[in-house]
Amino acid sequence: MGTMARNLLIVEGPGDRHFVNHLLMSRGFTAAAGANAKNFLVNKPSRPGAAAIKIIVAGSFNSLGKAIEDEFRPDETTGLAIVADMDLLADNRWESLRGTLEKFGFDSLPGVPSKDGLVARQEQNPALGVWMMPNNESAGMPASFACKLVAGEDPAWVHARKTVATLPEGAGRFSRERHLEKALIHTWLAWQEEPGRQLGTAVAKNYLATDHDDVGRFCS
Repeated sequence: MGTMARNLLIVEGPGDRHFVNHLLMSRGFTAAAGANAKNFLVNKPSRPGAAAIKIIVAGSFNSLGKAIEDEFRPDETTGLAIVADMDLLADNRWESLRGTLEKFGFDSLPGVPSKDGLVARQEQNPALGVWMMPNNESAGMPASFACKLVAGEDPAWVHARKTVATLPEGAGRFSRERHLEKALIHTWLAWQEEPGRQLGTAVAKNYLATDHDDVGRFCS
């Protein structure tokens, strides 16, 4: 009996998995058979017969290669997707990830990903998809993506931006260069009906609006 084909989606951390899972759910994906709190499996009813997507946590950007090595089986995998943080552009994260993917046979990948994310279909490999948070072009992370899902005129958002911007120098210990948007979104989330929820829960509770074009591109 042959092994059932599957799709893999590898993310950096547990919070990323929760966020990505709820973004997909907001665009018509549903929990697949066997899904539970520890086993994230989703599929899309509009794609009957397609293998479920298993969302896997690598643990960090530097652990993505190990996660691919542990989970990726070309003869058992229909598609492989990676969601990673761009962080600072100077970090050259896409170049690093491209080098990792080449070790698994995904060669001739572009020097920069498209704004719609990378989709590569090579005859010798399963389909490959890569999305560099937040939008494949800008520096950032999932928190940066989430900031786009807040209504710009929301009074709490306006106040959160002002609060973080006027924080006295030395009063905050976070890196303004790397984590400004993370500070912004979590300040805003602290003022919601259920304060302090994480990004995935914020999507599930409709604090974040998922009708944004970037959500459509990400989930396509």
